[in-house]
Amino acid sequence: MGTVALYEGSESCTPHWNNFFPVPVEYVNNNKAELNAVLNSYCEESWQILEDRLKQIELPYKEGLFKIFTENSSW
Repeated sequence: MGTVALYEGSESCTPHWNNFFPVPVEYVNNNKAELNAVLNSYCEESWQILEDRLKQIELPYKEGLFKIFTENSSW
């Protein structure tokens, strides 16, 4: 499911967002061809990054904010 991502920053210059509000594309568009085009716009590398980072989140998945560490994380 594709999303439009809205986020809330921080005044203290923290290295992460304070809050994140993903809005599924399906909430604003019900055209199946356009929805499929959104999903197909992600390259294979993006899908692989998503899958790798999801492995850092404990199962069962639940709603919330989670710190995801990357190769260049500074915290």
